[in-house]
Amino acid sequence: MSAPFVSILIVTYNAGPHLGRCLEALSQQTYTDFEVIIVDNGSTDGWIEATKPFPPFVTFIESGANLGFAAGNNFAAKHAKGDWFATLNADAYPAPEWLDRLVEATDRYPWATVFGSTQLLEARPELLDGSGDSYHPLGLAWRGNRLRPVGTAPPDGEVFGPCAAAALYRRDVFEEVGGFDERFFCYYEDVDLAFRLRLMGRRSVQVRSACVRHVGSAVTGEGSDFARYHVARNRFWMVLRDTPGGLMWVVLPSFLAFQFIRLLVAPLVGDGMIRVRAIRDAMIQLPAVLRQRNGLHSRRRANALNIARAMTWSPYKLLTGTTDVRPLHGADRSPVRVPDGREGSVAGVIVSYQPDAIFEEAVSAVLDQVDRLYIVDNGSGADILSRIEGLKSEAGDRIIPILNADNVGLATAQNQGIVRAVQDGNDWVLLLDHDSVPEPGMVDAMLDVHMTHPDRDRIGLVAPRLYDENATLRSALYVSRGPFDLRRHWFGPGEVVDDVIFAIASGSLIPASVLREVGAMRDEFFIDYIDIEFALRLRRAGYKIVGVGDALMRHQLGAFQRKQLLGRDVPFNSHSASRRYFIYRNRIRVWWEYGVEIPAYISFELVAVLIDLGKLIFLEDDKTAKLKGIFRGIRDAIRGRRSTASVPMSPP
Repeated sequence: MSAPFVSILIVTYNAGPHLGRCLEALSQQTYTDFEVIIVDNGSTDGWIEATKPFPPFVTFIESGANLGFAAGNNFAAKHAKGDWFATLNADAYPAPEWLDRLVEATDRYPWATVFGSTQLLEARPELLDGSGDSYHPLGLAWRGNRLRPVGTAPPDGEVFGPCAAAALYRRDVFEEVGGFDERFFCYYEDVDLAFRLRLMGRRSVQVRSACVRHVGSAVTGEGSDFARYHVARNRFWMVLRDTPGGLMWVVLPSFLAFQFIRLLVAPLVGDGMIRVRAIRDAMIQLPAVLRQRNGLHSRRRANALNIARAMTWSPYKLLTGTTDVRPLHGADRSPVRVPDGREGSVAGVIVSYQPDAIFEEAVSAVLDQVDRLYIVDNGSGADILSRIEGLKSEAGDRIIPILNADNVGLATAQNQGIVRAVQDGNDWVLLLDHDSVPEPGMVDAMLDVHMTHPDRDRIGLVAPRLYDENATLRSALYVSRGPFDLRRHWFGPGEVVDDVIFAIASGSLIPASVLREVGAMRDEFFIDYIDIEFALRLRRAGYKIVGVGDALMRHQLGAFQRKQLLGRDVPFNSHSASRRYFIYRNRIRVWWEYGVEIPAYISFELVAVLIDLGKLIFLEDDKTAKLKGIFRGIRDAIRGRRSTASVPMSPP
């Protein structure tokens, strides 16, 4: 029997008749590819026996003790078989199409990994129980628009995180962060999980049409001493552990001031001792929590600015409990990719120069995905020519060698392959380095995205998700929606990233029609910044770049090294003095030509220069030669002719 697509996790403790009603609602779901894992946390009210026998889709497990909501769900997840985990409270009654709508959302928004439901009050279903969790830097979270009319539920949009009373998590991301923090027991455990997922670059969508009717606090009691204790304690842990260092300087003073004021007024609202006990217990375990912080942030993919953007800073929304669901844009709204045949012929162009042993593996991987392959060699010598000839003898006419007697540079070599590929009538050109190895299905994944994208006619380049064996190349793209906007976006499987400002040339899939319009690469650049200049030229012509998370390619940037710095082993990639010359010469030329159009990019580049110089000074060898290369590159960029010429591409 095949594993179900969704595993619904239910943790119950003295839930009375609610569990039976919940299971009855699940038996009426229009989507049926699911299982239910029930973990009973030592109920003593007798209703478990009264609810039996359970439906056949249920696996019932007795934990033997009250593990709490967090540990109970983690325990259930260990017994689940699905690709997705749906957490559902025993007192939440899903509408018949609830799971169907959530599963549809995973197709509609493939870049998201967490989905929330619209919760209605069971006692008054014309009112909302919540529409996504919002989070304020004071450490306060709330279910948006609670107790407001159902009509105020926002359309599908991005939210800080879902309420775990009825949420859907992709299994691999749930396991990546270790699930719920069992130290929390219950309350704020879902906000904390959403925060940690955000730190890993994951995003959440609130799905309006996925509805459940929720009793709420059926076991613990809303506003009970139990609830107030756990909220106060867990909020303290979450802020101090999850908040990124760059944001902590803003958050911590106001958070501590708020905690102090709240402690002063606690006796007036009858929870003085509860709050004192909560803070005391939070402090007792604070060293262990801070140790967790070190491990968590060492793996963090999102920067402090991205986390800050996901938070709700508005005092009005905080005070009124207004939902903070962000509208979706561009490819965020595009349908899931549906493979339906290939769009035209694809030609691969590999530029080789003294390739290493991985060359044959790269060629084989590319040939499996393109119609023909142009190998442009830059004077590597007789041994390499013999290897290319051996590859051609195996592949026949599908490999077209273009052999240069000398190293004419990466840009010119790419253009030789591009011009030949377009003249031979190919519809797409895939650019590759000799050490880039596409994973199976990379090209089809990129073509599928192009085929279903709402702005397909304005896509100038499709880029894959890159990785390297040394884990120094992280899966990130830089996104910009305006001249003063530039941010790093971590992306993963299933994600489509719109509005990318530039992408590495290797792995780039470019329509031949776009090359005819905007031209090919700039010969004078020789090597480095060729792809960035081309990407900015595409942007100037009104085209966009799209990143595809399901298109995966192994790639190496520079020479990989490791050095000890302040007692730590630091991995990094380095470039030679000659490469530093071209990097800085071409970098200055790109600044000059495109800086006015997108000043945010110049700010990003200035930071990149500081990081590069710091790495050179503290980690790299041959410092003097490399610094001389940098100064010569800057000098020649200032002295040289600032040409915008590229190789023209005319129809054959």
